[in-house]
Amino acid sequence: MYRLLLIDDEPEIVEWLEQLFKENERHDFEVFKAYTATSALNIMENVRIDIVVSDICMPGMDGLEITKRIRSRWPKCKVIMLTGYDNFDYIHTALKNDVVSYVLKTEEDEVLINAVEKAISLIERDLEILEINEKSKQLMKRMQPVLQKECINNLLDGRFFSEEKFQAQFNELEIKLRTDVPVLLMVGHMMGLTNDNTYIERLDSFFSINHVVQQYFQSHLHSAFSTMGRGYLFWVMQPLDIQEYTSTIAFIKGSLELIQSSLRKSLRISSSFALSNKPVPWKEVGDKLIHLKHILEKRLGNRSEILVTDAFEGNEGKKYKLPDDEIVFLLRLKTAKIKALERYLENGQEEDFFSLFNEIASVMERIDSMHCTQAMEIYYSLSLMLLSYINRYELVEKIAFKTATYKLMRTDEHYSWKEAMEYLKNFVAIVFEERKSDINANDSDIIAKIKRYVDEHVTEDISLTELSDLVGLNPSYLSRLFKSETGYNLSNYISETKINKARELLKSSEMKVTEISDYLGYSSLSYFSHLFKKATKMTPNEYKQLAKGGCK
Repeated sequence: MYRLLLIDDEPEIVEWLEQLFKENERHDFEVFKAYTATSALNIMENVRIDIVVSDICMPGMDGLEITKRIRSRWPKCKVIMLTGYDNFDYIHTALKNDVVSYVLKTEEDEVLINAVEKAISLIERDLEILEINEKSKQLMKRMQPVLQKECINNLLDGRFFSEEKFQAQFNELEIKLRTDVPVLLMVGHMMGLTNDNTYIERLDSFFSINHVVQQYFQSHLHSAFSTMGRGYLFWVMQPLDIQEYTSTIAFIKGSLELIQSSLRKSLRISSSFALSNKPVPWKEVGDKLIHLKHILEKRLGNRSEILVTDAFEGNEGKKYKLPDDEIVFLLRLKTAKIKALERYLENGQEEDFFSLFNEIASVMERIDSMHCTQAMEIYYSLSLMLLSYINRYELVEKIAFKTATYKLMRTDEHYSWKEAMEYLKNFVAIVFEERKSDINANDSDIIAKIKRYVDEHVTEDISLTELSDLVGLNPSYLSRLFKSETGYNLSNYISETKINKARELLKSSEMKVTEISDYLGYSSLSYFSHLFKKATKMTPNEYKQLAKGGCK
């Protein structure tokens, strides 16, 4: 949507221009009107204007002076000058002052429309100018390490969407990893990294640690790193020669003691590492990283530095099986994914939520004992997440009518974990349903409020900006919302409401047509008559005569 300001001391000209652009089907305009230079400048003090169409000879301040004032307030605003006479010297001066176009009032409407089209093209070009692109590229270059880290961190969710998607992201961020071959994984714990440091301090420490690691690894492998919280980092790696996984694993093992020593001396950090003993498929990276972190946590204890791998004898065919119960271990893996569920719930990503929820539920349902503490941990983590959400969005009472909310924090109300997870799944479905209902109801309330305001202020000149301030929404968003909810444009609704009020007054009152035109806020009788005839196929006088004669 473009904001268009029309300036002319002749109201008929302004009304003609307003009609011309509101009926334009190629672009959606929010139109502002001013009959003096002062009122035009007042509008621009409060509202960003994209295009100005102004008479070049205004009383008190000519078009060129207005242009200078516009440039000081909104440098990117495009100005089109209108005049009733052709003066080459004035045209030359205007064009030197960055006026986009110079249009004679006697020319066809299409000439002015083309001038506005040219202004829109220049606005769009300004958004893509080389200077901004270059600055963006420089900023992206500086941000690239952070973006690489965030990209790799997505793997912790365990949701590897497609080789093509990740490879495209890797290429864009210059991550030299291939998604068509497996990876080696390493998790590190750094003693001395705490949440007491600021975000920038921690980020600087992370990149310093990675720099040390890269100094040892870069001759044999490509890698990317990210963080896992509480002093944990992880690396995703591939050999430069993808045929050399075995020798690369040996190289990493042989280098880790040197890395530990270097981190101690250069950064005063004690470090421990857990390394995958075999290549890992991309789809298993998330679970495998949590597994390596678990190994490190379990083996670290009170030690400050250790080096371990996930090589366990006699467990071929069992993915990542620990010596104790495999199901309990898998539950530990799924606990780490609850944060992803929180994000999907908050963003309304229903399909993604249930896809991951079903994955967690499939593990929970394999637990026989309702006293399994790891299963309880997951159940209560999910319950607390839901409880926090329904409190935050005031959904408690609505949901209480549809399901037993007291079961949310009572595992003893369920005969099995399967039943418990089915209860939670049903609970979440209700939450999504009620949240959508609330959003839709809120949208309906907004539309009702807009319609009520228009009805109550039908005699005034109502602007989209005024309405957007009323409901606290961006004007463009409000315009789209109104169209999607009602099926027609907001400006058309305002115009239709005024015409309907005019019909009512013509039928039931003794007001003259000129009085009705003034009462409804039209600046000229001719403009009112034009709009009325366009809507009813009759002039106001014709309509009044038919109405008084008993015709509908």
